[in-house]
Amino acid sequence: PTAAPPLDDHLNQLQHNLKPQPVDPAAQLRAQEEQLRAQRGREMERQERRRAITPKAQAWLKTLDPYSEEGLWFEQFAYNYGSRLEAAIDYLEALL
Repeated sequence: PTAAPPLDDHLNQLQHNLKPQPVDPAAQLRAQEEQLRAQRGREMERQERRRAITPKAQAWLKTLDPYSEEGLWFEQFAYNYGSRLEAAIDYLEALL
């Protein structure tokens, strides 16, 4: 018998890897819980960053000249935001 060509070996390995693996429900639940904890942690960090930058964004908006190049650009940037403050927070956050 001749040896299987490398391509056949590779195909067999891929097919083996694609077979559904047995699922341990407890392990799956632990993984889901860990993902949720990580997601909540990231969201809390994001909210804290936004809270910290809010005073800077408010001060920046007060000093922004609406007729300057940056002011005109910002008005376009902020157009689809719920508020100019939310837009300023995102803008300043991106600069950091």
